[in-house]
Amino acid sequence: MITTLHLRHFVLIQQAVIHFEKGLNILTGETGAGKTILIQAINLLMGQKADTDVIRSGEETAIVTATFEIANLTPVHTLLNDAGIVFDPQEELIIKREISLTSKNRIFINAQLAPLQLLSQLGIHLFEVAGQNTSVALRSSDQQRETLDTFGSIDITPFSRSYENEKKLFRHLETLKLQKVDAERVMQRIQWELEDLQAVDLSEDEEALFEAYKNQTNSQERIQSLSLMTQALENSVLPTLSQFKRYLPSSELLETALTSLNELSFSLSSELEDLQLDPEQLEALEKKLSKLSSVKKKYRIEATDIPKRLATLEQELKHFEELDAQIETLEKAHEAAKLECDVLAQNLTKARIIAQKTLEEELTQEIRFLNMPDATFQIEIAPKEIGPDGADQVIFYLSANRGEKPALVKSKTSGGELSRLFFALKLLLAEKEAIPILIFDEIDSNIGGETATLIGEKLLELSQSRQVLCITHFPQVARFATHHLLISKMTDKERTHTVIESLEGSQKKEELLRMMGGKATLPQ
Repeated sequence: MITTLHLRHFVLIQQAVIHFEKGLNILTGETGAGKTILIQAINLLMGQKADTDVIRSGEETAIVTATFEIANLTPVHTLLNDAGIVFDPQEELIIKREISLTSKNRIFINAQLAPLQLLSQLGIHLFEVAGQNTSVALRSSDQQRETLDTFGSIDITPFSRSYENEKKLFRHLETLKLQKVDAERVMQRIQWELEDLQAVDLSEDEEALFEAYKNQTNSQERIQSLSLMTQALENSVLPTLSQFKRYLPSSELLETALTSLNELSFSLSSELEDLQLDPEQLEALEKKLSKLSSVKKKYRIEATDIPKRLATLEQELKHFEELDAQIETLEKAHEAAKLECDVLAQNLTKARIIAQKTLEEELTQEIRFLNMPDATFQIEIAPKEIGPDGADQVIFYLSANRGEKPALVKSKTSGGELSRLFFALKLLLAEKEAIPILIFDEIDSNIGGETATLIGEKLLELSQSRQVLCITHFPQVARFATHHLLISKMTDKERTHTVIESLEGSQKKEELLRMMGGKATLPQ
């Protein structure tokens, strides 16, 4: 239960400490006095995102602090332990939120900084707020199904997991089938690229190939030059000089020249013999380099990356070659998942049908108590396309008067009928949901005084097993309070303040009289 709520610089409140008690805590006040301020504060304690609008005008920081008794709240203990929050189950838990204009908003749990997500998770196990907006939500088809599931303690988690698994397998299967459509074209492209890359000789790196090619090319050029020089000497120069010798037999210079040129010719011939030229090797090198250059340009790849690319292509080719086997395996898995999903959906339907009859009977009894003596509540469970919540459409009907045809709660019920139906549901679901603090925000709207008395009785009954906070305009409800809080507005030095005070004895009677419009007799 919540024991205290401390508000500082919050909306119209300068500072207030509100004490709550076990049982039925009633909050009353004039319209516009600021009763919704408490709901705003509670919502922040439940993990709602903070807005700086809640900071009182002229201040920089708003602070909301609450203390709770959590001795028997095992889910809360688990969350705190998992988050590393130090606490004693027998001591009060203190939650504090700071909303600032100038710095980062902060959350403290037992004086330890905590994330918003943890506060939201704690809020689920501490509070439930029911108001006019939440009663309207009962018109939603999803809300009607969730209500039936909660009442019947029906856990849809196993089905939801199975459904998501079936959908995941289906999406994967569709992807593979689409891949198969393009497989032939893609496999042909991969095959062509593989053939091109595999044709590249990777036994030597590109630099070594180029160096070998350069050496062969240089040797060829030198051989050509030496051959031309040798031919010139042997076919032209030496024969010509030999002719000169016939006319100058005693010329030493000519003899020396002939000797030197003969030696040169011999030397050139020897060098030619020593030079090795392999035309086939040169041609092979040219082909290797040409192929490598072509592949690099065609696939925009460096020679050093070719092995890695080959491995990738081979893996892709293997994937496509195994596609049929993968599809067959996945089809079997999907069929099994679909079968499991269908079975679990059928189990959900059976469980809902069992819960349907009980909820119809018990809710009819509750709404008849709330001044609708001839009302009948009915549920239709209709088949629908299977989805994340099963294969059932849950539809609520209400016949408010004897002889009337059941009307769709979704669209045909009045505001008063909807309020009573929602309140009756909250009474039935209270034990199922096991929330320790129930907050009713003007849940008695759109009803009459006699019905308000009945709602007050039910709230008092409900408060025997949990703490109840209720904002109301009805004295018929307020008179059942075990603890009565009055919310009012005051003006002081041109500033407006919201004031919250606990009422006892005659103060409580005065407030009930005010709510009645000043009548001298309290409601019975």
